[in-house]
Amino acid sequence: MLEHGIKESIELNLSKIWNFSNIFSHKVLVSDMKKNFLPDFNKFLVKLIGSTQNSLDTSLQAQISSIVERSSVEKSFWLEKIEKIKTYSRKRAIDELIKSQRIYEKINQIDLFVHNIS
Repeated sequence: MLEHGIKESIELNLSKIWNFSNIFSHKVLVSDMKKNFLPDFNKFLVKLIGSTQNSLDTSLQAQISSIVERSSVEKSFWLEKIEKIKTYSRKRAIDELIKSQRIYEKINQIDLFVHNIS
């Protein structure tokens, strides 16, 4: 919405967006509980912001493309990290595991708590 210059104002109250699922839930019959509300939400949003379905679809597709691209970069980072970890010695791997799980910090917190109550 920001990329299209849509901002909350006296004329445009965006709280309706955040409350949509609550409002929509009262319009759905119990027999339709598993109904997907996204098509209804998209129609609602387009009407609320004064846009078109085509514009919304284009914007959503751009966001999806961005997420897919970023996910590829993120996965590459973690795959490289795995390969780096595989080169660790046994001792370094154990030390890194202990550090990553913050085990010493947890032990210190327990000691501090016990010290403070006794």
